[in-house]
Amino acid sequence: GGANNGKFMKIIASVFNRNVYTLDSCESSLIGAVYRAIHGYLIYKNNEFIDFHQLFSNEYKKIYEANSNDNILYSKMEYNLKNLMKI
Repeated sequence: GGANNGKFMKIIASVFNRNVYTLDSCESSLIGAVYRAIHGYLIYKNNEFIDFHQLFSNEYKKIYEANSNDNILYSKMEYNLKNLMKI
């Protein structure tokens, strides 16, 4: 899937200006949903915030880091696209 495409993940990281973490699985969306459910349950059970990345950081296959220079480029493209859509 898309999570196995390094170039695509790098673009996603830069567009949202956030690091992207992938798993070593072809069902990463499903596993991500399960991790979020476990995370929410543990917060509810312990009645305190628990950092998501501390819980599951050993599961990450690869981290694609955001590039702030690329983010500036994508922000400009978004601005131009929004102006074109007004026409």
